[in-house]
Amino acid sequence: MKINLINNEDKKFAQENLSKFYDNNLIPAEKKEYLTDHKGSKGPYMGIASSNGETHYLMDAASQIATLGLGFNSPVFMGTTQLQSSWTNNKNDPTFKQLREAFENFIKREIGSEKTTITFCNSGAESNETALGYCYARRFEKSANKVLAFKGSFHGRMLVSLSATWNPSKREPFEWDGYKAVYCEYPELEDAKTNLTFPQDWRETWDNASANDFSINDNWLNDPTLKNETDCLMEVREKLAKKDIFAVIIEPMQCEGGDRYSSDRFHTALILLARAFNVPVINDEVQTGFHLGREFFWHRQLNMRDVDGSQLYPDYVVCAKKAQIGMVIAPHGITKNKIEQRESFQVASAIRGYLHAMALKQSRSKILHIESDVTKRLDNLTQKYKEFLSRPRACGVSFAMDLNDKDNVAKFIAKRFDHGLLYYPAGDKTLRFRLNTAFNSGDLDFLFERLDAICSDLFLNKQTEIPSTVTTVDRNTENEYKWQELLLKLKLEESSSSDITNTLNEVAGIFELSTEEKLIIIDGANFSDWKEQVNRLQTEVYEPTRQTSIERFETSAKSPYGINLAVVKGNELLAMAFSSSLQDHPLERGVRRSSSFNDPKSLYVIDTTVAKSSRGRNLGAKLKSALTILACAKGYNSIQGRNRDQLAGRMLHINLALGSFESHYIKEDYPDFEEHRDVVFYSTPLRWNKEEINLSSRKDSPLSCEDLDKEYLHEEVPYLTNKVCLSNFVNTKFLSNVKDILNSIPASLQHGFTTSGQSECVDKLTKTIWVERKKGPKSISFKGHYFGSGSFLSRSLTDSEDNYFPVEHLDHPTKENIDQIIKNIESQKADDVLGIWLEPVRQLDMITIERDVLKKLKEAAKKAGIPIIYNETASQAHNYSLDHYYASNDPELTPNAGMVFLGGQGGLVFCDDNLFLGKPLMMISTWDGDEYSFSAYKRNLDKISANKNDYLADKKAFHEKVTTILNNYPVEDLQINNGTGSFRGKLPKKLSQYFDQVDGRYIIDPNWSMMKKFLAL
Repeated sequence: MKINLINNEDKKFAQENLSKFYDNNLIPAEKKEYLTDHKGSKGPYMGIASSNGETHYLMDAASQIATLGLGFNSPVFMGTTQLQSSWTNNKNDPTFKQLREAFENFIKREIGSEKTTITFCNSGAESNETALGYCYARRFEKSANKVLAFKGSFHGRMLVSLSATWNPSKREPFEWDGYKAVYCEYPELEDAKTNLTFPQDWRETWDNASANDFSINDNWLNDPTLKNETDCLMEVREKLAKKDIFAVIIEPMQCEGGDRYSSDRFHTALILLARAFNVPVINDEVQTGFHLGREFFWHRQLNMRDVDGSQLYPDYVVCAKKAQIGMVIAPHGITKNKIEQRESFQVASAIRGYLHAMALKQSRSKILHIESDVTKRLDNLTQKYKEFLSRPRACGVSFAMDLNDKDNVAKFIAKRFDHGLLYYPAGDKTLRFRLNTAFNSGDLDFLFERLDAICSDLFLNKQTEIPSTVTTVDRNTENEYKWQELLLKLKLEESSSSDITNTLNEVAGIFELSTEEKLIIIDGANFSDWKEQVNRLQTEVYEPTRQTSIERFETSAKSPYGINLAVVKGNELLAMAFSSSLQDHPLERGVRRSSSFNDPKSLYVIDTTVAKSSRGRNLGAKLKSALTILACAKGYNSIQGRNRDQLAGRMLHINLALGSFESHYIKEDYPDFEEHRDVVFYSTPLRWNKEEINLSSRKDSPLSCEDLDKEYLHEEVPYLTNKVCLSNFVNTKFLSNVKDILNSIPASLQHGFTTSGQSECVDKLTKTIWVERKKGPKSISFKGHYFGSGSFLSRSLTDSEDNYFPVEHLDHPTKENIDQIIKNIESQKADDVLGIWLEPVRQLDMITIERDVLKKLKEAAKKAGIPIIYNETASQAHNYSLDHYYASNDPELTPNAGMVFLGGQGGLVFCDDNLFLGKPLMMISTWDGDEYSFSAYKRNLDKISANKNDYLADKKAFHEKVTTILNNYPVEDLQINNGTGSFRGKLPKKLSQYFDQVDGRYIIDPNWSMMKKFLAL
């Protein structure tokens, strides 16, 4: 099919729309000048909105900076929408807990260690700051306060991860004396051959690196590559010997630095050397992890062995991007302290990350094929323009080349959109590309034809015609959306009907069959008519060892709970899918391990087969989708089955697209000599659970199931499916959500930055205040106030025990101590203090600063010339005041700046004009939040704003009911204000189950729907 490429009119259309959101410094003017169309995107091509409503296309040869390993609108990503907790962000959802366990088990298998512990968070920078925080809290030398990084590195834009990022233009504006990283050379290889020969005694030598009489073999200096690595390691040793380093952080392949490869020999020595000095090593795989290379984790394609020959692990492996969330993996395991246990992440991103991981694992052969294909094309291109291009290198779905004259980099980048391409520079002279499994040979033809045309134009001054269209395969994403939306509708309606005629007709309507073909149900009444055809189809497609006995098919057909479908053309059977209750198949390996074995409404799929003559029409996926929809319509609970690792990878992709996840993993299940003998036993939930009442969930879950409807789900499916880099590409829907949220706070503070969570709010606020004031870096905060745990800055503001940055923690402000607090503020030198940070309502215990106290505090800060900053995470939604949505809306309390966590993977920073850093690209991070998180928050905000009187009435009624009930029990220290608060006490299970506990206190902070459910009891 032909699709239209972007043009200048699309750019003008975007510029006109973007300018509306740049007015009055609402947000920095930094977004790419094209507006995204998520639903219209397909495979390697990002949809771009046009003025006439058509979707135009841009080939994303960066895959959203290595975020989309399967391409846009992959059916696998759509599986995220089928799980209830994706929509409500409920981390306590039983199904999500099972999926998370499956995710962690998968990571353990891929990392190769059962001891592994995993932390989820919101971004790559937050992952690095979390891992670095683990290192700092457990540092061997208690005076150590420096990170050792490598020249060319990029580790994120939070303050410590940014200090470990080499690029001076990104790092230096935000550096603080006393908190700068230490840098060593990175031993870059000339090509992508990373597995090198180890000299004799190499491991033993570096394992002994802390010895006073340490020396190396002089022969190592004779080989240039080995000498370079040795010199780098000796530089690291010299710095570690000073005892001020608490962590070493390194990318196994530097990405932003210019796709700089390094060897297994070097990384092995680095870990052994650091271990000798009791300093942990972090492998930053934010971009390389999740199959950028040939293996799932880049470091696992390096031959890293300990001195005894066992697997050698980094202390921490950090992932994000294709992981869809931030992830800190500790192969040796870790016991977390109280602050470290406070995870913050978006459930939908975790689910999408799991589905992505499983699908990428099954796509290894495709990834290796892409690498082989690209390598040939890249070699040809660089050879053709060898005067101008050099160092072609490829691994997995990544490739890069260098421009011999670095001045040509900007020129090459400037031509990308004209040719319908997206790619990025890296380092001083590298062009960097990140492909995905949606790229086929035709797509690669287009990519390299355009790169050739750009080279011809730029280097030879020979211009070629720029095409307005590109031909690619029809990925039919429109049809995929129909399947997903029908299944969602049934789940939302809690369908349960024995008559599925209407649903069958709907399914047949989106099956795209010819006029001669039909979708039929096979059951006990007609099985004999098709028995011979079923047997023939099995014989045609499978070898004897993989064939299912005809008796099993007959059992499914005659089962009262069986659902068996076929596509037929006259009397010819083209495709079939058979299933019935798990109990009907007790001898199938793994079935009796299922917790649903005794549930007749849990199906087991015995077979999905397509005739060879009907291949290439996606009939297998359609049949499985149809079977799932019919089972859902009949009120069944789950569908389960077995997929063989790799050999049934395509079928596993189909199941993942329906929201399946691993129930259990069976090693060496197949008794044959194939390379892959393991089995994934999967489960597909079909019902959305009735949500349990949770009166503590508002902060993370602004929406409950009661807040969802068919129209909202239809609108949001594309945003739960596709994660894009909001630092670069946005759409008017997202911008409108940001504008509307900012418009709900005082006009003086309507200058904002979006973030991927609460901790990033702290770092972005700190950076903008620092650049605009150049004061500090000391901050003032208060005991018991919380600002997140995902960065050194947020932890320092929160915790008074082992802070990294200088923070003075004063007692929580009360009527009794406010005068003493004011005296402290008045004694401060304004030039020494970055800001005063506080929560009008403390989110860890929902205790409120009284209005008169907060007013005095604000006046004292103003008099002292120190900005005052509110964290409105707990005080929003009229929690602080029934008169104002945020505490900041009270004119007598309005601060200089503030932040609010939106739930999921969303946060918003707002500040006055004096503190707003509007310079483009200074404050961005790759994701800058998540679109669905902003949509969910905005939906809740609109709901409350449009029905304010009803909301406030329910809030008062809830306050009274909770107070009345709690007075009947031995409750201590009840602190409740406007229906939110906390308490200690002894409650029966029927009440305690409604509340979460933090540090021994029950938290009262429900969203509106939970409040109404409780009032209805």
